[in-house]
Amino acid sequence: MHQSTHWYLKQIKIFADLPEKDKKGLQKLSRMVSYPQHEHIDFPGQLGDAVFFLKEGRVKISRINESGQEATICFLEPGEIFGEVEALGGISRETLVQAP
Repeated sequence: MHQSTHWYLKQIKIFADLPEKDKKGLQKLSRMVSYPQHEHIDFPGQLGDAVFFLKEGRVKISRINESGQEATICFLEPGEIFGEVEALGGISRETLVQAP
């Protein structure tokens, strides 16, 4: 079931033209993590210090308003990326990320 991180990085389109040595460098910085259904992956206010590449399953991105109500923004599918804006900008997350 678990394939190598290097193999997975090679499958992501944005890395298609990246030299092999750079892909191997990314592999050293990467880790594979599985989240059970309904587990929260990221919370609003957390420092965005990671970029996520969705290998399998789905991820729900939502916002919590001041009344505590949750509004779903979108669902992400395998092959999609999230968290890049916050990680690259060094800013806190504004959304709740959950394995639905």
